[in-house]
Amino acid sequence: MQQKYIIALSDEEKKDLEANLRTRKSSTPVYRRSQMLLAMDKNGEKVWKDHQIAEAYNVSTRQCIRLRKALCEDGMELALNGKPLAKRPPAKFDGTVEANLIALRCSDPPEGYSSWTLRLLAGEMVRLEYVESISHEGVNQLLKKTKSSRGKSNPGSSPK
Repeated sequence: MQQKYIIALSDEEKKDLEANLRTRKSSTPVYRRSQMLLAMDKNGEKVWKDHQIAEAYNVSTRQCIRLRKALCEDGMELALNGKPLAKRPPAKFDGTVEANLIALRCSDPPEGYSSWTLRLLAGEMVRLEYVESISHEGVNQLLKKTKSSRGKSNPGSSPK
């Protein structure tokens, strides 16, 4: 059984939501969420059910349920603006590591090998202490970034 979240807005919250409707553009998510919350308010003028709100504001009923839940559990600020996006972790390898990898890739492979493999490159990068650790997939991702060939002409274009 799904938990029902009842929305009972205070007068102050209603004023804030109505102010959002006056000051924001109608295309913003905050504007739409403000409309939906006012429609959900059990003490308000509309007191619509989720399926009515979904139809009127062109959203899914699941979005209505999530908005109700966000208001009840997280508060007005998070319900209107959503949770902040997680920040990406900083890049593990800088340009120096990338340059060392390319130089290593362009050098002659170890004795007994005809060419460099991703695992050989990863092992050699660690052995030469360019990095503390790196997987063969990490080597692959670094090499992928450098596979553009700026010197060649575009396919289909005539040579000069």
